[in-house]
Amino acid sequence: RRPLSIPAVGGLVSTWSAEVTRSRLEKIKGTVDLIWHLGDIGYADDAYDSKPLHFQYESVYNGWINWMQNLTATRPYMVLPGNHEAECHSPACFTKRHKLSNFSAYNARWFMPAESSGGRASMWYSFDYGSVHFVSIDSETDFDGEVGHKDRLNPAGGFGRAGEQMDWLKADLAAAQAQRVAGTGIKFLLVGGHRPIRELSAAHEQMFSKYGVDIYFAGHSHSYSRGSSVNGTNWIVAGGSGCDEMEQAPEPGFKLTGEFATTAVPNVSWWTPGKFLPLGSEDFVSGRYASGVLSVNNSKLRWELLDSELGTVLDQLELESSY
Repeated sequence: RRPLSIPAVGGLVSTWSAEVTRSRLEKIKGTVDLIWHLGDIGYADDAYDSKPLHFQYESVYNGWINWMQNLTATRPYMVLPGNHEAECHSPACFTKRHKLSNFSAYNARWFMPAESSGGRASMWYSFDYGSVHFVSIDSETDFDGEVGHKDRLNPAGGFGRAGEQMDWLKADLAAAQAQRVAGTGIKFLLVGGHRPIRELSAAHEQMFSKYGVDIYFAGHSHSYSRGSSVNGTNWIVAGGSGCDEMEQAPEPGFKLTGEFATTAVPNVSWWTPGKFLPLGSEDFVSGRYASGVLSVNNSKLRWELLDSELGTVLDQLELESSY
């Protein structure tokens, strides 16, 4: 059962369901080692739409946590902050008693390996798993040029000193790349953040290129886009697992480049060219409820986008390590 029922008002949709992706993850969990959730966890900040005058935020968040225990109790469940983690939007939250802002509920519920990696709270951190160095960044606060404030009603950020997150990111990527060059086990360098690269800063993109980030993964868009490699980094926006702001698209997706490219993409509500990835760089887009699976060994990385409802592979990417 869905953890939340919301009427089709204010841009939300009544026909959504995250159940299909949750069920797909349940089916494949025996074959995966961990789950990496790139923000917008549970959509508790939309809870007020069902009962505007009541405080629903905590009960909806708790309901989602309980709903996902089939996964979180059996596999490491790694998260990072999205805009929907920032604050509660219920009128009740604007009273002193219920005020929840600056990612307080998020950081109270999740404990990521920030201390061991020099990060902050569960906002930014990194870890190694197998031949991969994973880096989770905060795309919402704590860097020059962040656009997350446009989605918030309350001030947020200040998890470190001014410039700390970007200094940390530079040092972390440099150290990981040095280990990779030295042949100490790391073969692939992956960065994840909630917002796509178009909503980050030029400094992010420059660092990704300088230190050889293989893929930058993002969410936020309620759809899927995969872009061509730019300065050595591949761009993947996998934000379409299903939520109260996303309808299921009937078509599997559109190939935009190459021999079998779609010559004209129909006017679809879930995709705007150039909105999340550099204009003209996108290879494949889809509005299906979907989630991705990474398969990695010491020499190759394979990414597959799985249709959550049908289980079919909608898109794929293979990379070989140069180290």
